[in-house]
Amino acid sequence: MKKMEIKDLPKIKKRIKRSCSLCSNEISVIVYKNRCYRGGHYFFRLPITTICHSGPRSGIQKKIKEEYWECPKCYWP
Repeated sequence: MKKMEIKDLPKIKKRIKRSCSLCSNEISVIVYKNRCYRGGHYFFRLPITTICHSGPRSGIQKKIKEEYWECPKCYWP
């Protein structure tokens, strides 16, 4: 087996903070340039429709997509 060198490691693209969908704890996720990640478990984007109840935009529906993440403690009970 070839010994792994520092230049062979994946490069970090960004670090993001997310919250666990089950326990609401903060998750620190590292995203690499090859689109892999570590630090949490991502499942899907959840479409949510909200209705504004006050102000001049009352009654207008707003569609948002919320990401579903789980922390390692909730994923591996």
